[in-house]
Amino acid sequence: LERIWAMSDNFISVTPKTGNQTTAHHANVGGVRLALEGLRNGHPIGFFPAGAMSFGNARGEVLDRPWTHSVIRLIRKAGVPVYPVYFDFRNSQFFYGLG
Repeated sequence: LERIWAMSDNFISVTPKTGNQTTAHHANVGGVRLALEGLRNGHPIGFFPAGAMSFGNARGEVLDRPWTHSVIRLIRKAGVPVYPVYFDFRNSQFFYGLG
């Protein structure tokens, strides 16, 4: 989403962990700092807490991945209210198959 010119100023880009990777991408440290700074300055921050796109299972259901521990730690460290938001949106089965 940060690649969309009109929206780029409103996103803090991070690189999610993939596969068996055990450590976060080093570029994410700056993103975490920017998020905490924004929260301390009273700005709302939205997260995609799973850190990766949803996936389809064998029954054709689209499932979100578990929330990452780093997002949970960031929320706790910030000490601010959390409001869950649900986006009612679906991509094609082909799209989820690529994930």
